[in-house]
Amino acid sequence: MVAVDYDDVQRKITLYFYFDKEINEENKESVNCIASEVAGDFEEEIRICEESIRLNFPIQLPQHQFTVYRRKE
Repeated sequence: MVAVDYDDVQRKITLYFYFDKEINEENKESVNCIASEVAGDFEEEIRICEESIRLNFPIQLPQHQFTVYRRKE
């Protein structure tokens, strides 16, 4: 799953990337590239953070403010 939370007080966007397998270097590089692309769309005052989280099925995916992509469960 890919999800997003926005904190208006801290002016921070957090991107969450959930993996159903080991997070390898290629995954980390992809996450970093996506975060960089997102950062380019916002003012410098908006901080972009990313979190890569391993969460194997059948563990339920958490809720976030916005979901970009979610696996079918």
